[in-house]
Amino acid sequence: MWIRGKTLGSGSFGFVSIAKTIPCSFPDDEEDQLFFDLPPIIAVKSAEFSCSESLQRERLLLHEFQNCPQIIHCYGADVSKEDGHLLYNMLLEFASGGSLADYVHDSQYGLLEGEVKQFTRSVLLGLSYIHAEGYAHCDIKPANILLVDDEEGNRTAKVSDFGLATKVSKRRTGRKRKKGNRGTLFYMAPESVMLGECDSKVDIWALGCTVIEMFTKKPAWDFDFDQCTDLDDFDEFFDRIKNEEVEIPRGLSKDAQDFLAKCLIKNPGLRWTADMLLSHPFVSGLDKAPVDQEISEESAFSTIGSSEDDESSEDMDSIKPMLLLKNLARLDKVAAENSVSDRSLGLKPTLNESVSEKSYEFPLFKRRKGLDPEVLYEAIQCNANFGFLQAC
Repeated sequence: MWIRGKTLGSGSFGFVSIAKTIPCSFPDDEEDQLFFDLPPIIAVKSAEFSCSESLQRERLLLHEFQNCPQIIHCYGADVSKEDGHLLYNMLLEFASGGSLADYVHDSQYGLLEGEVKQFTRSVLLGLSYIHAEGYAHCDIKPANILLVDDEEGNRTAKVSDFGLATKVSKRRTGRKRKKGNRGTLFYMAPESVMLGECDSKVDIWALGCTVIEMFTKKPAWDFDFDQCTDLDDFDEFFDRIKNEEVEIPRGLSKDAQDFLAKCLIKNPGLRWTADMLLSHPFVSGLDKAPVDQEISEESAFSTIGSSEDDESSEDMDSIKPMLLLKNLARLDKVAAENSVSDRSLGLKPTLNESVSEKSYEFPLFKRRKGLDPEVLYEAIQCNANFGFLQAC
């Protein structure tokens, strides 16, 4: 069993909570074994069952990637009934170091090169595994990279949030490109923005943008989406992606500059792959180095996600164990009894991010290739999400 703790975050998919597990003393079957093997602290990603298709798909993807230590681990799934709502819960590895986005934000001027190298290599190992399985993540950014500390104090950056991931080809037999704009604007590759192309190379471009942000604490593109008032403002950004080069920060080592140059080649056919970048001097030959733990599991359970103005947070003593349903056979039964098209129950998404930080899957229109700025602008004004966004 597990007990839901405080909410860590929420979005169009639902919400993420920290949870404390209560192991079964004597697991009777394979389903009980799931809860017997859980670590003391986990993260639980939850959505109303009637609109949990995306979450269920993400769980299946994480199952495919379970042997990669640089990808956040999924322990399984569960269904609970809380306050009259039937919830689908994905049980995930808890990242005691938080997200890379928060870690960079909390730094004074950005991260030191040693840390950037370590985190970059870890993400590359995760991407290499994902791409070898024939998938593209399509939304690499600091917010989707989680920092996990082991018992020895070693910190690993792990790829998370596969809500926009897509199958592009089988292993390394080719670069079949899938059509459809998806991702977060600041990190989207030129071919994705202009042509709607999506394959493993868009992840490499996004990684380059992420590395720049680790170094500088600023996005790779100097553009303020919050000040956009009409379509011309968005067209200006798209024109910059199409015609300009990303400026590589001065003052970096030659290896760092060359690494970024290989990630940010506009022609995706010439852009380096994850495997090629793993042999680059910037990240090759690195040994694990301990990083001070900022959050222990014990303190995280009472502090993460809390704030003075968070009136909805509850004390752990007042939270009762969830009503657990058997994990495997009953998931199918619940799915059959609760049509995913039923939207009568729903946890309303909380969209409190700026436009540049939101993940989208944009529709393509026959009358023009790529992303339609008019539809984008209208959707942004309405705080709307497109397509496959895990929204109810």
